[in-house]
Amino acid sequence: MPDPFFHVRNDPLNRIDPLGLYDLADFGGDTLSFAAGLGNAVTFGGSTLIAKQFLSSGDAAILGRTKRCSGAFKAGEWASLGLGAGRLAYAGLAKAGSLGYAALGGTMENAAAASAFRNGLKQAFRLNPWSSFRVYPFERMVEKYGTAEAIIEAAGRTDTGLNMVGAAAASGGAATLATTDDCGCN
Repeated sequence: MPDPFFHVRNDPLNRIDPLGLYDLADFGGDTLSFAAGLGNAVTFGGSTLIAKQFLSSGDAAILGRTKRCSGAFKAGEWASLGLGAGRLAYAGLAKAGSLGYAALGGTMENAAAASAFRNGLKQAFRLNPWSSFRVYPFERMVEKYGTAEAIIEAAGRTDTGLNMVGAAAASGGAATLATTDDCGCN
């Protein structure tokens, strides 16, 4: 007869498994592995290198296996790459749209289109088309900037600091994913 407590690793007082699939420790481990992978990517592998300096050889071996074999760890590295690349795509599209509308001419019609394009980008890249956070109506843009040329130029401006963070996150994710050793995982 099967063990009725097997699904909670024979510890029904400290673990739960409402669907019979996992216990809370499984989620905690995956969350920590994801965070470690994200941290490893944004530090270009430095967090893992530093951690190994302070760990015992046995713990360093566990960390190495986690880095190589954990899907959650790799998901953290992929998240770094994806979030960073997304930020760079957003900034690039905003600048390209601004330059395109500027090439069409400095009319209020083109300024309105540039402003609408930028607002659409904000909503699309936030993955929430209903969000109105920092989405400005054209009337406010006219009030703030005054001329069509200034509105079109403003539509292409993004935060340089956030763009640099995005570049670092994308580069770190790409670097750590390219150097991950996948051998020995079972």
